[in-house]
Amino acid sequence: MEQVNALLSVAAFVQVITHLIHHKDALVIETTLFFFFFFFFFFFFFFLYVSSLNVPSPLKIRRRALALLNERVKTLPTAILEDDTKQFVAIIPDLEALIGQADTKDTASTKQTSLLTYEILLRKFGSSQTELFVKTMPSVLKCINSPRGVAAISYMCLAGACNVLGARFLPYVPLAVQGALSTIEGSIGTRWKKQTEHLFLIILSTTVISVDPSSYSAHGESLQFLQHACLTFIDEALSTLPQFMSPFIPRVVRICLHPSIVNNKEASNAAQTQLLSKVKSAMDHVASSIAPRVSLPKLFELFRALVSEDTPKSVLVGVMVLVGQIIARFDRAETVQYCDDITSFFIDLFALRARSYPEAAATNNHWTLSMMDADAVEYAFLDAFLELVMKLNETLFKPLLVKTIAWHEGVSADNNELARNVFYYRLTDKMAFKLKAIFVPFSGPVLNDIAATLGQLHLVPIPPPPQSQPKDKV
Repeated sequence: MEQVNALLSVAAFVQVITHLIHHKDALVIETTLFFFFFFFFFFFFFFLYVSSLNVPSPLKIRRRALALLNERVKTLPTAILEDDTKQFVAIIPDLEALIGQADTKDTASTKQTSLLTYEILLRKFGSSQTELFVKTMPSVLKCINSPRGVAAISYMCLAGACNVLGARFLPYVPLAVQGALSTIEGSIGTRWKKQTEHLFLIILSTTVISVDPSSYSAHGESLQFLQHACLTFIDEALSTLPQFMSPFIPRVVRICLHPSIVNNKEASNAAQTQLLSKVKSAMDHVASSIAPRVSLPKLFELFRALVSEDTPKSVLVGVMVLVGQIIARFDRAETVQYCDDITSFFIDLFALRARSYPEAAATNNHWTLSMMDADAVEYAFLDAFLELVMKLNETLFKPLLVKTIAWHEGVSADNNELARNVFYYRLTDKMAFKLKAIFVPFSGPVLNDIAATLGQLHLVPIPPPPQSQPKDKV
């Protein structure tokens, strides 16, 4: 049948497909197929084949017709005649009618197939027939409230529309993004699940795998497929229209780092790998596509909110890794522009260890982090801080070091000198290791403080080493 399909002219093919997707009488469909094959001298063989089978249901015929249309569009050459283009896009209103059907058990599969066909036509003809696809976009957008399978395909359509239509898709961004984020949030719950997973493999991984819906359905994982489709759309929106995604950054980051997304043990390996590839891509777009003047303040605010909640350490580590990735992309002008704001944020977090001690629980500055979690977050925080330090010249680095020393020597609300010393010496050790000889001119105050601290630790005076006695001359 595929070979016969390829022999038909575009006009004849579209006419037959349009007729098939509209007829509800199985006998009429059989007659249509009869003349369809008779036109190509296959009447005899087709009649024998059909007579040996039961007449298929109208829904199956409709889905098969749409599948034939998909195959035909996929094999079209890059350059296509204008008349042929008009023939194909003339099917769009018919697809819109199928997509707009009420959600029932019988119509679900037809709506999914229609949405897939719509998405294929959109990617092929969307750039040349923009007005038509923009006009029909509300019908696709309504499907995000349908059952999982239909909603997932609709989000894949929206991702394609965002990519092809660009700025013309802008009116639909708020509702579509809000729907995608709410769908994922509803599937993972609002409470954090304490787990011990580490996010470096997710954020630093370079593996990107395309989605294969069969890998989900085969394992009964329609929920993971829906999550993947929503993340695909969010990722496309971050890539194509990043300047309009700034209000959603905190929610996107929370979702991408949520343990239920990054460490779902109930999903198959293939499904989880595909989902993590979208998580990585979305986080990369947050770091690279959105202006730092927009993303950094929102990430700073997000981190302060998360550290006050019962948040898994992996989420806090992930936010810090993301901050470090943004800083690593700074050019000279951006480093100068954002240095003061980033320094203020980091200095405020210098007390992370002290504010995590049990003694700080009685104060308003206490953060709900265990000491083990505080260690992991502190290392990630120091790595992000050093990304900034490595981009500073002497003029910018000296004020930063002065502020660091002043913080260490000052009096804080936590009043935990041990925690402050542990962090300060860990920080200066990492700075000295990174900067090497560059740190030598600035090391005087640090070494004096270390010597004073070591002197305070010697509660018992250490006697001087014995001097060797001169030997008597013979």
